[in-house]
Amino acid sequence: MNKFLTAALGAVLLPAALSFPTEMNAQTRQNPFMVPYETPFGIPPFDKITYDDYLPAIEKGIADKKAEIEAIANNPATPTFDNTILAMEKSGALLEKVMLVFGALDETDNNEHMLAISEKAYPMVSAASDEIMMNDKLFKRVKYLYDNRDKLNLDGPQKRAVELSYKSFTRNGALLSAEKKEELKNLNNELTQLFLSFNKNLLASTNKFELVVTDPSELKGIPAGIVSTAAEEAAKRGKQGQWVFTLHAPSRLPVLKYADSRSLREKMYNGYMNLASEAPYDNRPVIGNIVKARSKKARLLGFNDFASYMTDNVMAKTPEAARNLLLQIWSPTKDKVAEEVSEMQAYIDESGEK
Repeated sequence: MNKFLTAALGAVLLPAALSFPTEMNAQTRQNPFMVPYETPFGIPPFDKITYDDYLPAIEKGIADKKAEIEAIANNPATPTFDNTILAMEKSGALLEKVMLVFGALDETDNNEHMLAISEKAYPMVSAASDEIMMNDKLFKRVKYLYDNRDKLNLDGPQKRAVELSYKSFTRNGALLSAEKKEELKNLNNELTQLFLSFNKNLLASTNKFELVVTDPSELKGIPAGIVSTAAEEAAKRGKQGQWVFTLHAPSRLPVLKYADSRSLREKMYNGYMNLASEAPYDNRPVIGNIVKARSKKARLLGFNDFASYMTDNVMAKTPEAARNLLLQIWSPTKDKVAEEVSEMQAYIDESGEK
């Protein structure tokens, strides 16, 4: 039921440079999400997608999804696997289509434009999901199938799908009273806003950081192409004749991997590890509020804590089981780390570095 919240396309889908449509073509072009993809294997036409395409497609996708769900919920026929579970699975095609692309690029190519869209898109999608998962008529049909799953001649996968659907509804508030449902909706909205704040701080902090190099000897070991890009970045920032490295992966990773200068690597590493941990982009208070909201949500849904809520839906089933699994690999991992640290320290001592 939450499939349209999925934000992953896979490594084969490479983000393209997106732009706003010009005034000339804005009235004639079609929103790529609103028409079938005419591409090999149905890969999204990234070269045709603009920032202006997302919100109209998301809004239309939400409206379509709601209409489809209402039709399922109000179906007068006795619930069956096909007219309920399968029908829900097939609903929301447009919303899933656009959110797969938007979610993937929001994670891999985030910028101010994507952030502005996120602040409108994610609250809408979250609210729509809550409305569906707390639809009493819809849940009644799912519950009927769940309660009679051993009598309906369902095959193994169908029975499993019914059980997973029922659990998804109950984990998202279907069994709560009307008052508690509103409380859960408010908590979900609060969490959505907190995650948006977290990402906003992360982006701003990433963009603010710069590692300025004035001594060309510090560039030893870094590939020439990366050094050239750093010079261009410095020029854009008014630092002609210098080099500027940023925390963006194409700049950060080559420094950490290739730079001979241990000091330069350390500065880059510390910048990355302390990302969004200082005012005005400090995410620590945001994280604290996320923890508090998650705890309230878990208790509202009948769990002792958020860890219990999360592990209930996976193989571990309990936080204790997850912890025990981690502890089984902790000691050998710790020993291996100590061995590797010793080797690195020996190399440093041999090279004369401190």
